[in-house]
Amino acid sequence: MNIKLLAIDVDGTLLHDNHELSERTKEAIFRIKEEGVRVVLATGRGPRSCDPLIEALQLTDPMITHNGAVIYNPVRNMAEQQVGFEAKELLPIIRYCRSRNIHFDVNTAFGIYVEQLREEVVPVYKQFFVEPVVVDDIGSLTDPIVKLTLTDQPHRLDQVMNEIVPQFPDLSIIRSGETFIDVIHPQATKANALRYLLQKFRISPDEVMAFGNYYNDLEMLQLAGTGVAMGNAPREVQQQADIVTQSNNEDGVALVIENMLRDKLVV
Repeated sequence: MNIKLLAIDVDGTLLHDNHELSERTKEAIFRIKEEGVRVVLATGRGPRSCDPLIEALQLTDPMITHNGAVIYNPVRNMAEQQVGFEAKELLPIIRYCRSRNIHFDVNTAFGIYVEQLREEVVPVYKQFFVEPVVVDDIGSLTDPIVKLTLTDQPHRLDQVMNEIVPQFPDLSIIRSGETFIDVIHPQATKANALRYLLQKFRISPDEVMAFGNYYNDLEMLQLAGTGVAMGNAPREVQQQADIVTQSNNEDGVALVIENMLRDKLVV
């Protein structure tokens, strides 16, 4: 097994629960890059929220953002590819959120918009290094929308998932975290974005190792020759992975990379 590319989810995988990157993980990624292995972040975050990680890890490879809706090129600071909607296509689910008092935001490739900025969600945006723009009517936005995110307590989102998935069969509705639901284009997945990058780099899926911790990572883990689930992942995710490592708080990504280097499983 010769690994040429690592695809790594960010929150709950690469980072600790406090959203910090450990020195151990940072060192492991620098070492694997020195061996010629590409490192691709694959995250639900937008590009601007990834800037601190790009700088800390000196990343130059394109990254998968917005759960696959945007492939961001950090060298050229541009969206290399994006898949999205017109705002009017999302009006039914926007009306659903308004009627049930569910906080939501919409993302363009580089921007994030809300109709109201509730006090309780401000810390969430700060920890992701984004500052939403407040607009009167999200439905009036003209730039392509790549993601709509619902934010609420886990028990409420359990109910929301049960209600909206049958109501909106033409949308991809995924649970991207305990307190988040993402609505994206059906073709916008981490796996599809990874396929694009593999074709670009002429790398086969067998030469890829992917790391993830949640349901939005499953297709990517299954596409990769080696799928690694974190110890903090739900059981269903762990059961479909090739390897289960330690949790994100125990530097599970670093542990696997260190073992790869020791066993010389890289190019």
